[in-house]
Amino acid sequence: DTLRLTPVFGIRNKGKLGPLGMMKGRKCVVDKFTKFVLREIKPDTTYRLAVGHTNSEAAGRQLYETLCEAIPSLDLHYFCRVGSALGAHTGGDSLVVALQARD
Repeated sequence: DTLRLTPVFGIRNKGKLGPLGMMKGRKCVVDKFTKFVLREIKPDTTYRLAVGHTNSEAAGRQLYETLCEAIPSLDLHYFCRVGSALGAHTGGDSLVVALQARD
């Protein structure tokens, strides 16, 4: 909190969870997170998308709608509230994005 950094974690190689990067500042977090996710998009790939939130439905909905508009090749997309197990580890007001490339 003191440094105003927001960590971003993800699942990468062999299903291991680890840090993917940091976002600076507490303002415009949805915009920053959107840009972070869009860097992973390959133009010729179809994706499945899920966006979840722990206690921030408005921010989650904004992120969901922005990503749905920005990713033209979505096959399926979902918006939901994440469960208490994940919320206990991430805290309140967390956003979650699951992005899966379809083969």
